[in-house]
Amino acid sequence: MVDSWYMMKLARYGDFLIYRKPLVEWHQGGHETETSNTTADEQDAEFDRFRELLWKEIDDKKNLPPVKIIQQMVMLLRVAGRVKQRRFLEGSRILLGITHPLSYWNFMLWALHHLSKGRYSRAKRVVLDGGS
Repeated sequence: MVDSWYMMKLARYGDFLIYRKPLVEWHQGGHETETSNTTADEQDAEFDRFRELLWKEIDDKKNLPPVKIIQQMVMLLRVAGRVKQRRFLEGSRILLGITHPLSYWNFMLWALHHLSKGRYSRAKRVVLDGGS
């Protein structure tokens, strides 16, 4: 979450470049960490609290969905993750908590953005030409 917090703080100063290629390779290793000692539900709750904290830092929210819709959209991401891990019962339990239709719409926009490698985005996209 440190990276997300840093990007939020950086965005306060204006536009910035997102470079979508790895600059370093990092391997955590097999040792225990704070994250490895928590359950998926505990991690989900922590991320929800963190998103609410980030939400409070955003000054201009006029083009953004309400935080509750964002939270439910993230729940759809969790469902997809649980299904991929073959944890169908957990995925079904999470799915039952998603009630707002705009959560599904925002999930579709998110999926389109990621499957198209960022070509569809709410943010203004500028492609830099490295040749000139």
